[in-house]
Amino acid sequence: MKDIRKSRRSTMLPQRCIWLCVVGDKNWQIVRKNMLWGVSPQWAKQLRKVRTGDLLLFYVAKPVSSIIGAGVVDSPVFVENNRLPWTGGVYPYRVRLKPIGNTELDLDDPLPLSKFLPKLRSLRSKQCLQRTMIRLTSLDCIAVSKLIGALQSLSVQDQRT
Repeated sequence: MKDIRKSRRSTMLPQRCIWLCVVGDKNWQIVRKNMLWGVSPQWAKQLRKVRTGDLLLFYVAKPVSSIIGAGVVDSPVFVENNRLPWTGGVYPYRVRLKPIGNTELDLDDPLPLSKFLPKLRSLRSKQCLQRTMIRLTSLDCIAVSKLIGALQSLSVQDQRT
């Protein structure tokens, strides 16, 4: 019976999930340069839920307090036990990224926290942003798509390729 519920639940999930990834400014520069997202062993279980084709939004608290980038997951989760390319810790659980719409992960217009936090049910307060990765609900995905404008059309375009 449990197996049936799991299969039913998985068929109800959207094909593409959107994740909010919280990253420091220095590590954001590394993510951009290497087209790579990595997490510590503490967050490995969460990262294993990410699938190829999912969309990662990158939130940098300081100094900008905004969603400043987005990328599409371009690989399954893999483990690499070296510290490189990160300098502030070991993040062995990783996925490769590809940009949406252009050749970089940066958004043309960063989305400030004050605009998206009140609209998202997944994030009840700023304290939620202390987590490394947050899976957004379907309703939150719609809200973010509207707020970022081109994001929705780029995701649809990406699905066609």
